[in-house]
Amino acid sequence: LGADVVCDARADAGVDVRVVPPPMLKDGVTLSCGGSATLARILLGVLAGGGIDAVVDGSPMLRQRPMERVARPLNAWFGRDVVTLDGGRLPARVHKGRPPPSSWTAREELLPSAQVRSALTYAAIAARRPFPLLPDREGPWRQHLEELCDQLGIAGSDPRVHAFDVDVPGDPSSAAFLQGLAA
Repeated sequence: LGADVVCDARADAGVDVRVVPPPMLKDGVTLSCGGSATLARILLGVLAGGGIDAVVDGSPMLRQRPMERVARPLNAWFGRDVVTLDGGRLPARVHKGRPPPSSWTAREELLPSAQVRSALTYAAIAARRPFPLLPDREGPWRQHLEELCDQLGIAGSDPRVHAFDVDVPGDPSSAAFLQGLAA
């Protein structure tokens, strides 16, 4: 999408990764998410919110994972044409469409899915539109993005993201939320 990614090895055997978003996201790209369904769903949100024409694809295993549960609300709430192929699975194409509304309301039936909530949140941040950041403190599901937004001071009424430092221990796929936010 045009972001600059710089990796520097540290003396303590860690790696510093700096992601610098571009002034404008690039259109007409195909993004491979390897085997990460989380990254694919988050990128669909970033692309739909940003109005970027792109294709999201992945490994043969990832192509078996459902994507329609994210594509459907992105279409309904952000006015972009997110088309999944092969029975609601990847590859998926995001087409430019009408601009998203100035604000939107979350529908209760979608809240139990952390990845759906995350895709919608990323779409709102990319569109620079106010959104309801709805942490569900009662559910047994994960709330990584809600907690990250809370820690970074990102409010639904002011979805601007400022530079930040964060340590991501262990599995690099744990950084998928941060990579999406940086994009």
